[in-house]
Amino acid sequence: MVPVQALLQKLLPRQQLSQYAELVQEAEDIDRERLITKLISGGYLRTAIVEEPGDFSVRGGIVDVFRRSIPIPCA
Repeated sequence: MVPVQALLQKLLPRQQLSQYAELVQEAEDIDRERLITKLISGGYLRTAIVEEPGDFSVRGGIVDVFRRSIPIPCA
């Protein structure tokens, strides 16, 4: 048995999802614009404040991402 809401969620096929996956480690130098483009292409929403799964914000050199795979943001 599965809740109806779970059945109605749209999921990307694994192969397509892997195109948007990006491993970013703390203090790693990355191409910020490339990461922002990848997040938007992957369906993330750029917001002023990160409040919900799928949100991200950019403040100076910080990109704050609320991953979709977790119910609450990591500290």
